[in-house]
Amino acid sequence: MSHQKKAVVMIYTHAFPKGKKCKVWLDELPDTALGPLFLDARLPVQNAHRINNRKIAMELVTQRHISSYGMLGLEWTALPTSNNADVNVHYNNAGGRIFTETSAHNRNTVLAVMPEEYAEAVLQAAAAFVQSCPCFPSGRLAFTVGTHCLVGSSKALFRALTHILLICLVSNRDMRDARALETLLDSLLVF
Repeated sequence: MSHQKKAVVMIYTHAFPKGKKCKVWLDELPDTALGPLFLDARLPVQNAHRINNRKIAMELVTQRHISSYGMLGLEWTALPTSNNADVNVHYNNAGGRIFTETSAHNRNTVLAVMPEEYAEAVLQAAAAFVQSCPCFPSGRLAFTVGTHCLVGSSKALFRALTHILLICLVSNRDMRDARALETLLDSLLVF
């Protein structure tokens, strides 16, 4: 019998000025697995530094003229012998259950599904980030969980979520330090 040490899971929730709310999962992803369809890209990288395997998800709620909502999660697997970052974005075009463990307003219906149009926005944002980041390491970057609102989600919000998650991934900050995570998110959540 194998006795494997279970990782300590951190879920961090923070309310920001101007009605923004953010929830971050570290080392575990919420139960919103996306479908078997996926978009992918293979991008050459410099393999400059190593990032340990990790899982990160973020749910973001903003209040502007209308509410904006999105949740996206990724799994990073380091592949130090490769010279590529393989990006996979999973999606579903239909179905999905109602996701009730959300920070979104009660009047918004949140579905554990991501349409192809949002998956395309995530892939484009991830590819742009990887290509612009000279220190991005080799490995497999899989966006495997996500939710969206029937009203209030957008490609722009999913691009922003992708960018924020990738900065969190490559950041040298200790993501388990709540103050360091809060400082990083404060600097990123300026929209």
